[in-house]
Amino acid sequence: IGKQGYEDMIQDWKSASSSSASSTLSSDVNGGVNSKTNRKRKKFGNVGSCLNQYSTWNKNDDHTCFTLYKTLMLCYEIIKQKACQEVAAEQKGQIPKDGHSNLPSFFENFFFRSHGVGKLAKRELRKFVISLKYWHDKDRRAELFAVVTGVSRPDIYSVALGDFFMRMIKRFFEGEEKSIAEHLGKYDFRSKISNYYIPRKIAIKSMIGPGKRMKASTWDAPELVSISSNGAAGVNSDIIEGIEQLEHNSKDMQSLTDIDDVIFLALDFFIGQAVEIQRHLRELFDNLDEDGSGTLNWEEFKKFGESMTKVHRNGDRSLFTDDELLAIYKRANHIEDDGDSELSDSYIVAIACYQAGMYHPPIHFEFEEDHENEDEVK
Repeated sequence: IGKQGYEDMIQDWKSASSSSASSTLSSDVNGGVNSKTNRKRKKFGNVGSCLNQYSTWNKNDDHTCFTLYKTLMLCYEIIKQKACQEVAAEQKGQIPKDGHSNLPSFFENFFFRSHGVGKLAKRELRKFVISLKYWHDKDRRAELFAVVTGVSRPDIYSVALGDFFMRMIKRFFEGEEKSIAEHLGKYDFRSKISNYYIPRKIAIKSMIGPGKRMKASTWDAPELVSISSNGAAGVNSDIIEGIEQLEHNSKDMQSLTDIDDVIFLALDFFIGQAVEIQRHLRELFDNLDEDGSGTLNWEEFKKFGESMTKVHRNGDRSLFTDDELLAIYKRANHIEDDGDSELSDSYIVAIACYQAGMYHPPIHFEFEEDHENEDEVK
């Protein structure tokens, strides 16, 4: 990516459909071949992040957005509190079994803690979410927070995306978590400059931890390792080499990098991998449609899911249980019970599978076509 401006980065995100390995998932989710499919896609768009249920005004709301400054300051404060909470839990060895609360849920709970569980909290939450949606295409930082919370681009949102972002933030400000809001608040939304720079070593460590650059097994970055289709080489060429190109010399001749450029560089890679995973899942879905009907029933989807692995938040992998597959099936079909309905929209199926951690088939499944001997497969 080099030194290209923010506008070019965003354009890269939105023009991903020009590549055969990508697709305009945002428009696909909101568009449709017919009204029935369109309604299902539109409804599904509110599932990815819990914040999207607050994306429309109620009749009693004042329909007035927060200023950009207030919107960003709220984001900074919430990010600071989440980072402090996670670091404190990690130091005490009290990390929840299922991991820290996901980023959108923490944003939601922040308003309930601040205003009480009631109409006021929900009204302020709607005001915040709608403000974030309003400002996301007008400001660099607003776009950042809208993407990592699923308010913008809900099709590429996942818990892993928020976890990856928070991991970077904690490493950027290691030992200074209580000052995160202050440091992020140096951002000038008029000039779009962060006014906060970090050395290359810190920038790279924020992505992969203290591990070796070309040895992914040494990284402390489960989200990055899990989603990278081309391993350490891809991360090295797309992110780390990009960081080196973004550097500029400060007055003391130390090579520094703008923190926002580092974050956008990393998220650009992460989102590109997410789009590629969903494209792969759509292809698998279409290949299973042997009769050309364009649909999969529950038994067919179950068979499809049993060949895939689930990537957990800590990077571990396991096979999906029947209950987990049924939950994905219902989510993709937006049904409340088993019923006789069938999956017919590969875009929605791909999004539901991706958000559930269904990234890649098991290794032995990938090589079955090339090796007939069972020992070779193992």
